[in-house]
Amino acid sequence: MQQIYTHRDEQLEVFTTVFSPQVCRTRMRHAEAEKQVAVVTNQYRSRWPKELDLEQGDLIQVLFKDDESWWFGRLANGDEGYFPSSCVELLQVGQDAHGN
Repeated sequence: MQQIYTHRDEQLEVFTTVFSPQVCRTRMRHAEAEKQVAVVTNQYRSRWPKELDLEQGDLIQVLFKDDESWWFGRLANGDEGYFPSSCVELLQVGQDAHGN
């Protein structure tokens, strides 16, 4: 759980976000988890600067799962960013992009 604190004076308003240790541990577990590879099943065009453009058949190394619907990963060309998990399918260890 995160908490947001505010402090105001006549000229300045400051917002501070404090993450609980639980949130930080979860993020670390995702970062340290075994890296997974996914194949793109549906094309996706990014709408924001930190999103990836996906082409059907691309392979993505999943670096962490921000939540169930948005993941962060790296394409073969080195580009990194967020992408919708609904556009990919995770591959099993030793499986190629064709399911073999």
